[in-house]
Amino acid sequence: MSVAKGLAISNGCEVVGVSTLAALASVAGPRVGTVCTVLDARKGEVYAALFDTSGDAPRRLIEDCAVTPEELAAEIHGPCTMLGDGVDAYLEEWRRLLPQGAEFLPFSEFHPAGGAVARAGLRQRRADGPDELDAMAPRYVRPPEAEQKRLENDPHTRGKAKIDRVGSLG
Repeated sequence: MSVAKGLAISNGCEVVGVSTLAALASVAGPRVGTVCTVLDARKGEVYAALFDTSGDAPRRLIEDCAVTPEELAAEIHGPCTMLGDGVDAYLEEWRRLLPQGAEFLPFSEFHPAGGAVARAGLRQRRADGPDELDAMAPRYVRPPEAEQKRLENDPHTRGKAKIDRVGSLG
């Protein structure tokens, strides 16, 4: 992000931040039902978002979030296409948890290459305008592990602080 911001400042360009999960949804192409993008978050969780891709561009159904496969599967109703490296990491769980007929796209063939990110950014730019450079910052779905451990071990926050997830499943 700092490279993009530096180039934008030095060249007077506009910049649009694109979620990795949204860029991933754009490579699925038009699909029937829900497109679920999942990245392996480790620790028994995935970073995920749900999209409707029946139109010209993916339409976000839920914000990026960090959830267990079980929590995510409970939100998926009807036909579903899943893609991302979280599909491979939890493939047996997805097959057990999701409705019959769920489609699993291989990450080796369906991944967010530069062109997909650029197209997603162009769509966002057309819809919402450029992002404000001063306000742009990386958006992490969950705090880094070091921050989580610090809060858990801090006697002032232990038992009081709750680390909220970005996004919501309902």
